Amino acid sequence: MANAKRARIAAHTLKVSASLAAMGAFCAVPFSAVSAQSDRQAQSVAERNAPEFSSVPIPVGGFQMFPSINTELEYNDNIFATQANERDDLIISVRPNVLFVDRRADRETRIDLSANVRRFVDTTSENAEQFGLNATTRQGLGTGFEYNLGLRLERNFEQRRDIDSFDIATSEPVSFTNIIANGGVAKEFGPFRLDVNGRLRAVRFQGEIEVGASEFDLAFRDFETYQGTVRASFARTRDQQIYVQGRVDKRDAQLAPLFEEFVVVGFIDRSSDGFQLEAGYGQQITELLYLDVRAGYLQQDFDDPTLNTIDGLSFQADVLWNVTPLTSVLFSALRQVDETLNPRFTGLLRTEARLQVEHELLRNLVLTGRIGYADLNLGNSDEDGRQWNLGFLADYRLDRKWSFLLEAQYFDRTGLNVFTQNSISAAVRYSF
Repeated sequence: MANAKRARIAAHTLKVSASLAAMGAFCAVPFSAVSAQSDRQAQSVAERNAPEFSSVPIPVGGFQMFPSINTELEYNDNIFATQANERDDLIISVRPNVLFVDRRADRETRIDLSANVRRFVDTTSENAEQFGLNATTRQGLGTGFEYNLGLRLERNFEQRRDIDSFDIATSEPVSFTNIIANGGVAKEFGPFRLDVNGRLRAVRFQGEIEVGASEFDLAFRDFETYQGTVRASFARTRDQQIYVQGRVDKRDAQLAPLFEEFVVVGFIDRSSDGFQLEAGYGQQITELLYLDVRAGYLQQDFDDPTLNTIDGLSFQADVLWNVTPLTSVLFSALRQVDETLNPRFTGLLRTEARLQVEHELLRNLVLTGRIGYADLNLGNSDEDGRQWNLGFLADYRLDRKWSFLLEAQYFDRTGLNVFTQNSISAAVRYSF
């Protein structure tokens, strides 16, 4: 019965996908694919601006306002992201967004207001809302002395499939408040540049959970992170630079209970101190090929003696290759200690790589395919994980106001919180 149900769902999903794709192709016929959007250095096909399909800003004082709303219908075959008792459902999401931009020669300010109201057709306990404010300003652009400030306030809910998700609390999504404040300065000395930045993050959880016969306030998951970064770079030309970068951080966390088979077996202190030192090289090799690579050493030392110190090689690489004016290939890789919210996975060393291909099939239709792999190494345990994700996105812009998106995703994790999840969604975006 279950196999027959899944077969019917798969067939129905395939028919919907084919219909939407055909509709997109039909609507796109009047537009030509001959002329690509304006090619710019270090910018992929999907990031480029097509003026005839760009929304017209609304003047508000000294700002330009870009309001929009995105309505999405998603089918997900494993909404709880579990290996057993898989459950599928349809999800309706409404995401309003208002962006304010003040862009001038020597400064830029952006204020982004967003929300996400998510409703499940059958599993109403999974309904959730998200609200966010993200404000950034950069001053002194092009003057040799710049400074930046940023503030992010967010009331969010955990995604079930994230490694951070607290899988014991399965009755409803876990809500939390995320606060990030950052600031920095940059000074140029001829071909040399010095960047100094600081960052504070505070996370506060809401709600309670019952584990066995005990009830716990989720405040035990609260934490703060303090981080400072210094970067010194040398650039003889604007297309090439070498740099050295150092980072220190301090992570303060509440004492958290450890659960095993719904029984508290101990407590863990996730607080830690860490640093990372790397040397890097960035170059616009040609007008079509850009790379930025760095490597070095990282260490994270935990206050709890039961948690092993993590140290070793750190690296990050970003490559953008505009193969043709219509096709971009992006590759990225990194190795870092996760800033996890789940006490079970404190000290998780992540090594991951991503590949993305973007193609402008028509002037108003951009296709994106991506594949990602991550190795999740839990330093204080033999329990490690691996995860794969595949995705496809079609973004069709009818005109300046209307856009249609079709997306399919596959996600698979082994070793840690094992599950497989497939989803397909169709969305309509309207820009006012």
